[in-house]
Parts: sequence; C-alpha cells; structure tokens
Amino acid sequence: MGTRHLIAVQHNGEYKIAQYGQWDGYPSGQGADVLDFLRRADLERFKAQVDKTGWITDAELEDRWVEAGAVRGSETVTLEVSNRMRDLYPELSRDTGAKVLDIVYKADGGLQLRNSIEFAQNSLFCEWAYVIDLDAPASCRCRATPATGRRWPTPCCLRWVSTASSWRLAWSK
Repeated sequence: MGTRHLIAVQHNGEYKIAQYGQWDGYPSGQGADVLDFLRRADLERFKAQVDKTGWITDAELEDRWVEAGAVRGSETVTLEVSNRMRDLYPELSRDTGAKVLDIVYKADGGLQLRNSIEFAQNSLFCEWAYVIDLDAPASCRCRATPATGRRWPTPCCLRWVSTASSWRLAWSK
C-alpha cells in the first residue's frame, strides 16, 4: 500500500541515512522491518558502515539516471528506465524502504545516498518516520507503546513518528 515514510539514521550528531520510501510505511510494514534489522545487526559494524556513507549530489544523481537510460535534463522517465535505475542503485530507490539498512550494512564500500530528511517536515505526505539514533546511550530503556502496552526491545533508541497525528513512540534497549 502507498504509505509514504522516511527511514533515518543519526550518528555522531548527523543524519547519515534519510531514505524516502513509497510503500508500506506503517509500523507493521516498514516499522517491523526496521525492528527486525536492529535485532539481528551488529551495531558496531553498522555504525562503521554508516560512517562510510555520503550524500549524492544532484549532478551525480542525474548521471546515474542517464546510465539507466534516461535522457539528460528530462523530468520524466519510462517505467523501464525507472526499473533499471532501481536495479542498478537500489539504495536510491523509493521502493527500497527499510531494506536500505541492509544495503548499507552489507556494502563493500561507502554508498552515496539521497538526503530526504526534509520530507519528514511534510505532515501531509510523510505519514511515518523511523529514526534510528545510534548516538543514544546504551542505558536507554524500552518504553511501551500507548496502543498495546507491549515492550519491544531493540539494540538502540528508535523513534517512530506518525507525522499525520504526531503520535510519538520511543523504542530502545
């Protein structure tokens, strides 16, 4: 389902990942994927991988679109070109969602990512945002969700924000 969201990772006081996602942004979709990643990831390795990422420039992004078959300067592409771009550079695709965490985790070298952090300010279109705070102290404790009272331990603080309702959940180890 088209539920737009943002997957963000903060480390050393900066956002290092700010991935716009188009699909399944609700907690039982992308939220569950983020939690699953955090439960199985070696956070020290993830921090090292996150530190290797950087932001892609508009010119570099356009070069990648041209590589995928787009016409330079065009504002539209065919579905075939869009799919080729997604296959070549999944870390830049709106279809990737929380899988960007695994892509960064498993990358051989540093990746260039799109900085979509400003999308979180759009309360009409950004329905959910998931922020992994790698700077959070290890002593953080889990807080229950207001809806269920369940506790979901994760290896670091994870903040969920339903931007439509300003409902905030804090998750931590």
